[in-house]
Amino acid sequence: MGSYTYLTKGNGTTYVYWQVSQWDSERGMSVPKKTCVGKLGDDGEVIYNKRFSYPGAMDDLDSGREEAEAVLIGQSMLLDAACKRSGLTTALDDVFGKAATARIVSIAYAIVAGDSRMYGAGSWMESHACPCHDAPLSSPRISETFAAIRSSLIESFMAKWASRTASADAGHYCFDLTSVSSSNESNPFVEWGYNRDKERLPQINIALLSGITSRLPSAYLLLPGSVSDVTCVDELGERMAKYGIGGIRLALDRGFYSQDNLDDMAGSGRRFMMPVPGNVNAAKDLIDSCRADIESDLHFVETTEDGTAAVYGMTALGTAGGKRLWRHVYFDAARRVEHISSFFARLSAWEKELREKRPKKCNQAFYDKYFIVKATPKRGYRVKRNIAAINEFKTDYAGFWVIVTNFEKDAGKTLGLYRQRARVEQHYDDLKNELDMMRVRTHRQETMRGRVFVHFVALIILQQLRIIMQDSKAHDGTLTVRTTLKKVDSYMRIKFKGQYKDVRSTMSKSQREIFTAFGLL
Repeated sequence: MGSYTYLTKGNGTTYVYWQVSQWDSERGMSVPKKTCVGKLGDDGEVIYNKRFSYPGAMDDLDSGREEAEAVLIGQSMLLDAACKRSGLTTALDDVFGKAATARIVSIAYAIVAGDSRMYGAGSWMESHACPCHDAPLSSPRISETFAAIRSSLIESFMAKWASRTASADAGHYCFDLTSVSSSNESNPFVEWGYNRDKERLPQINIALLSGITSRLPSAYLLLPGSVSDVTCVDELGERMAKYGIGGIRLALDRGFYSQDNLDDMAGSGRRFMMPVPGNVNAAKDLIDSCRADIESDLHFVETTEDGTAAVYGMTALGTAGGKRLWRHVYFDAARRVEHISSFFARLSAWEKELREKRPKKCNQAFYDKYFIVKATPKRGYRVKRNIAAINEFKTDYAGFWVIVTNFEKDAGKTLGLYRQRARVEQHYDDLKNELDMMRVRTHRQETMRGRVFVHFVALIILQQLRIIMQDSKAHDGTLTVRTTLKKVDSYMRIKFKGQYKDVRSTMSKSQREIFTAFGLL
């Protein structure tokens, strides 16, 4: 005989479950099996869902007479394809074993599908095909799963996974650092430091390494929030060397640029490339030295993607940390037009902020450079554009940019390699926004470590889905991973008891196209 159990979700809705005990022969113990039968109404009565709305449905469920079970399988078909294509499940099995892998993969599936809040993951598992469908994990069981993911197991998996993608990437990786805020300072990883989201909260740092060729996340490092950028680079480089992958070449974003960082990384033997921010005097001086000669056939690098303009590049030698450094200057006339258009759009926004007396601290340097602000008793508060400074931008630096590197002397190869960074740059945004890692809400260090690992697994799955969609060219690029998963979510399998074969629902046209693109038909 079963009994009702209740679970109130974050949105205030109380869901009603029918719970019975079943013997698990593998674990040698009785385990509860819960089935969601509906939700609790305002009057305290159960509002049964469609599956249990007919008379006698609950009696059939309790006595085992229920004749059929409908399970949503559309999303799981795509998620399974991503795991198989990437080899992720095999790598997890080798380290964690099948039972733990089933739990990790099921939670990661729920996160990718949109139920990144742990209290909703169990409901997703119950209604969708996944390794834990028959025994969906409640929020406490998910926390236990996180806590059971020990550091030694994470490192073993990371070594195996990084080695799996290393041959494809040939040492070229995209590296970036993201900060995840938390209000829980009792966790030793949560410390005050430079907050990239401009939040007044302590944080943890997650250093993420992604393969430029494989386009997959390769490794990550969890660090206290006060650790500096260069320390993260050094520690992740040392960790990769311990995984058997040495001499990695890192494509960094402009946020890492400073002369101290250049000297530290070059002096320690780290190989890197990064763009120089346009407002740095060193970049302006370099552009000025190349301006007269750069538009020459001798310095042609590539044609723009639309084939309407040429990109030119020149190289100048320099030093950092006592080591040789190549400084590549590029000019793109088409990009110049885009730069000027973007600049004037931002200029109008800055001017509006000043005129409405709502200045932002982060824009103060632009106010000082491009505007003249006066307040007099007679004429009042006045904002005027600094035409000389604006013309300097238009005529001198729009369309130019600089990349510095200590491992590639050819300007064309450097640009081609760095352009590939854009293909994997989205990983960092995915981790915080698509996969809901803007906040660390877990209190225990062990639970937090496990949760970050499962989100890393989810990130691999999400990116593999994106790669399949991009490579199949089955659509015009308007579909995102999330919209694709929503389109196939209604596809289901109906499992009958007894001798009847399973029946699947009729596919829509868009579902058939998606499944074909994934090689499932």
